[in-house]
Amino acid sequence: KNTYETAAYEAIVDWITGQQILPGEFVQHYIPLIEAFFSSSWAFFRELLVQKQQGLVVSRDVEDFAKEWEHEENRLLQNMENVLAEPYNYSNRMVSTIDYIDQETISQKIVLFTNYKETLEKYALVLQSYFGEEQVALFHKRMDSDDLELNIYRFQNEPQCRILLCDETGGEGRNLQIADIVIHIDLPWDANAIEQRIGRLDRLGREEDRTVLSVVVHTSRTLEGELYKFWKDGL
Repeated sequence: KNTYETAAYEAIVDWITGQQILPGEFVQHYIPLIEAFFSSSWAFFRELLVQKQQGLVVSRDVEDFAKEWEHEENRLLQNMENVLAEPYNYSNRMVSTIDYIDQETISQKIVLFTNYKETLEKYALVLQSYFGEEQVALFHKRMDSDDLELNIYRFQNEPQCRILLCDETGGEGRNLQIADIVIHIDLPWDANAIEQRIGRLDRLGREEDRTVLSVVVHTSRTLEGELYKFWKDGL
């Protein structure tokens, strides 16, 4: 249990349930906040700023807990080498993801997806630092076309390059059949988005005996946990 994340989540629940919110307002302001929350503290804090600029009045408790959560995540980030030496002592999405790759995969090719720039930037730093830049390739919409092509080529052709970190563009138009595992850093609320992610790997022509392992890092006893159960049972 992540104390800081839990406190922020409980503050959000109290804030939302304590209001009368019109459906249109909920879709415009609150769903983007909830989606960003279940990506990272950095994505959530950024979305808070965006929604405030759009006129949303945010609970002081939510803001305070969000700052504390982000501060704690930054502290872990600065000490990540020591944290990953004893990952079982931490309840943290990033730590769980990196530890899974380190302990449960050996030579498999892995594609990670996140819909948030802030989340991608932090994961890129940690992945490249922990595994080495030669093992990690990036694919996101802020890269130029030459770098995108180079990184896809590395992932497809270099055995040592086995981790591809993507934003929502997700290697669009590229063949990622070589990958074995897809990891969802954050869980889309749109079933089509999940299927599109998996579909980047499970394309026509993939060997029938090579199934795609889809891994979701999620919280429990939260809205995200219920969403995971819904997608898991329904897809």
